[in-house]
Amino acid sequence: MAQLFFDTCSTEQGRAGPPTNGSDARRCRSGAMHHYRVLAVSQLYGGFSGMIRRRRAWLLVIVALVVACLEVVFQPIRRAPRLQEFEIHYRADRDINKLVKEGEDFDQVGGKAIDDVVTASGTDIVVTPEASTREGARKLEQDYTKKLRERFRNHITFVRSTGLDLPSSPRKIIGGLALYDPRPQLKLGLDLQGGSHLVLQVRRALFEYQFEKTTEQPSGPAGETQEERDAFLAKIGNLLEASGFEDVSVKVKEDSPDLIDVATQAMSKQQATNDRDKILNALKREFGSVTLVREETYFGEENILLRTVEIVRRRVDSLGVSEPLIQPQGDSQIIVELPGIDDPDKAIEMIGTTALLEFRHIPEKYEPEVERSAGGREIVHFVDKEGMKIPTSVVYNESKEIVSGRSLKPNSTVGMDPAEGSAVHFEFDSDGANKFGQFTRKNVGKYLAIFLDQQPISCPVIRQPITGGRGQISGGFDTIEEARDLMQLLNAGALPVPIDIVENRTVSATLGTDSIRRSLIAGLIGLTFVVIFMIAVYRLPGAIANLALAIYCLLVLATMIILNATLTLPGIAGFIMSIGMTVDTNILVFERMKEEFRTDKTFKSVIQAGFARAWTAILDSHVTTLIGAGVLFYYGTGPVKGFAVTLGLGVLTSLFTAFTISRVLVYTVAETGLKRSLPLWNAPRTRTT
Repeated sequence: MAQLFFDTCSTEQGRAGPPTNGSDARRCRSGAMHHYRVLAVSQLYGGFSGMIRRRRAWLLVIVALVVACLEVVFQPIRRAPRLQEFEIHYRADRDINKLVKEGEDFDQVGGKAIDDVVTASGTDIVVTPEASTREGARKLEQDYTKKLRERFRNHITFVRSTGLDLPSSPRKIIGGLALYDPRPQLKLGLDLQGGSHLVLQVRRALFEYQFEKTTEQPSGPAGETQEERDAFLAKIGNLLEASGFEDVSVKVKEDSPDLIDVATQAMSKQQATNDRDKILNALKREFGSVTLVREETYFGEENILLRTVEIVRRRVDSLGVSEPLIQPQGDSQIIVELPGIDDPDKAIEMIGTTALLEFRHIPEKYEPEVERSAGGREIVHFVDKEGMKIPTSVVYNESKEIVSGRSLKPNSTVGMDPAEGSAVHFEFDSDGANKFGQFTRKNVGKYLAIFLDQQPISCPVIRQPITGGRGQISGGFDTIEEARDLMQLLNAGALPVPIDIVENRTVSATLGTDSIRRSLIAGLIGLTFVVIFMIAVYRLPGAIANLALAIYCLLVLATMIILNATLTLPGIAGFIMSIGMTVDTNILVFERMKEEFRTDKTFKSVIQAGFARAWTAILDSHVTTLIGAGVLFYYGTGPVKGFAVTLGLGVLTSLFTAFTISRVLVYTVAETGLKRSLPLWNAPRTRTT
């Protein structure tokens, strides 16, 4: 083969034998390499030639593929729905035992009222009926809600139902199959359906520093106003950044502005010690007298990130969010996606709250002062013997922990206290009950402070020993909803480490719907112009390309559904970009065909040469785009990955569509009488078929 190229080069130069100088040799080697490349690609492409000889079989394959894609994308034919259990959750405004007469069982009374199975505990009520469709479940919800309210005098409210997970009612049932209205089954991202995207940062170390108060700065360098505190925090942030800290958060204590909390991502105790001293030295250089008040580190626990993920998942489940995404990212972050959530602020509060309940013995030199909010909630402050107000953080640091919420059983309930209103009833495990009992036995008449995440929610006086391991928290709630939220947090469990929300992107459902509408309008306008352009410029081949483009869109959407991919706004952009590449592929082929029509080749040879000679350019462009998509997927996160996935799928599908579907369709049309209408093929009028 090399000798053949030498001969060819020599013939072009007018002499026999191999090239005699370096320039001729380099030119011939270049030509040989190009030939080998073309030969290799042609052999790869040649595999398609046998396909054309079996056009009818391939046409049947294409039809079957289109039908299968339509079923995957729209699912008009499904298995007929069957009866299955679902749950209806209700909540009472008081303990359920107070809603029935003494000696009666609530489950039996409630079950008799609705003629179905009822299970209840505390204030939570669950009904487990059967239904086959979403509409049937909704009818049962309405019927049972009405009956329960009538029976228990409106003390029961509907919370949520899992009946929404059931299939909708079909148009018609034929045997074991059901016919539904065709609807796209794509899984939409938060930016299209609305919801919240949170990035949670697991806190590894926390240091509390205290600044000196002066006559010029009675509250410390943080100042009195919010603007002064923001400037102070920005100054510390710049200072720590200049000291080499990147992932660090700083907060000023609300009740004591001379104190700040600095959280770092130290990965070991030694690193935490180094961070503590480094921060202290940086603060001293800038502000003078600064002291370390408290430090907390969270090491030594195995799988701490996975445990945090599991507790966050339990909290999200208590919100009733459909199909949430909760997964770890790296070694210190958690991704939480809550689609279609109605109250994102409450979700963020429920997820981000550490919910560490602590029962602490406060020093006798301090006494609690209790105020009442407009809703009746206790607001606890601490004063010394002279009546001077003491910061909560000082009292907390000097108090001693008796038992924490980690010793609670996950069976807390909400009830009503005649004097204090809403109350949360809890129960300790055996170890917690022993510690609690011993302390209350020795400290009758003294204060017991109850802290939630280091903030006092109640500070009662111990009237008598509490040895049964049971108790209640009351007086610290404005509404019964606040009590229920605390109950859910306690039952889900306290987070093993505090977490900080470092990213929060919330999209309303209205904005998501508007994004879909705008994207559809833009896509339809673009496709309309593409269809018109292809027909106007390339005529019959353009019409064939438009048909292949429709099949291509079906293939991409079906592939995304099969892979359970999520469609986002960047994903739509990648999809539209791949549509452009698909059109460009057909344009390369048709332009090659226009050139071949100017030769003396037969009609069939023109089509074959058009596809064959465009193949190398098309393959190169698609491979380079795939490389770019791969880099974006590997290094990108979130929306960037969505764009890369859709673009990559589109490019691969475009290659398949161009050299199977488009090619088979062009050859099939060429075998009909339309090949005699040369103007339809953009062929010169002077040529013959």
